[in-house]
Amino acid sequence: MQSGHATLQQGNLLTTIAGSVGDNIQRDDITIQGFRVLSKLNAQRDISPLDGVILSVLRARWNTNTLTPQLCSQGHLYRREMYIAGTILDSQEVIQIIQLTAEVIKGHFAWLTRLRHLSPVPRSWIEEKTGPMAEHRSFLQTGSLWLQEIAIDSMSNWSFLNKLTTELILETMVLMQDDPITCSNCMGTLYLLSSEEKICGKITGLGGVGKIVDLLPRQFPDGNGLGSVPGSIYGRYSKLLRDWEGMKRRWALHSK
Repeated sequence: MQSGHATLQQGNLLTTIAGSVGDNIQRDDITIQGFRVLSKLNAQRDISPLDGVILSVLRARWNTNTLTPQLCSQGHLYRREMYIAGTILDSQEVIQIIQLTAEVIKGHFAWLTRLRHLSPVPRSWIEEKTGPMAEHRSFLQTGSLWLQEIAIDSMSNWSFLNKLTTELILETMVLMQDDPITCSNCMGTLYLLSSEEKICGKITGLGGVGKIVDLLPRQFPDGNGLGSVPGSIYGRYSKLLRDWEGMKRRWALHSK
């Protein structure tokens, strides 16, 4: 008797699964369950109709204005699980992920900026952490994480990342300076990109040094540095500071 996995590899069952997950009228919970199934199948790339299904679903939902924060974050999560299990990111999928993520970040950056103008400081915690503002913040957090992972995946991705997202990452980091997760994601991507002299110069030219210098004191307003950071997010802040120190060294070398 063949194993269940081998049986799934045959016939039209995988194609049926792919078509079902890609159905744009499915409820979010059903689509996410489909993502979960895809991440467990881990079929071979050269014979699998599952390649690109998650990305195509996210793109279709974005194009029809039906992409929700939960679907976006779960799509990223399960595509990452597939990657860890062996389903690689080819160059075309990487380009499409960068393009889609850049569009999503730009769109929700603009919406969050408008909402903040309509509700100026001081805002209540509820205004910022719940409702429409929280939804836009979630998209920026997921998008910044996906860009960082693309940068980590391969140096070959850096050129396209730089072309579409360097300035956007800087702006997002400033807008989301009260969110250590998004700030850390953005700083980590900038740190990797700054390894290339040309990109390092671009970051400097965009005022990256000044923006980060202005941002860091706001992360530690009491002046106690990491000593004031709760244990639950200590790692994020610690990484942010390490990336900043590394970038300072690179900028110093670049300016000589």
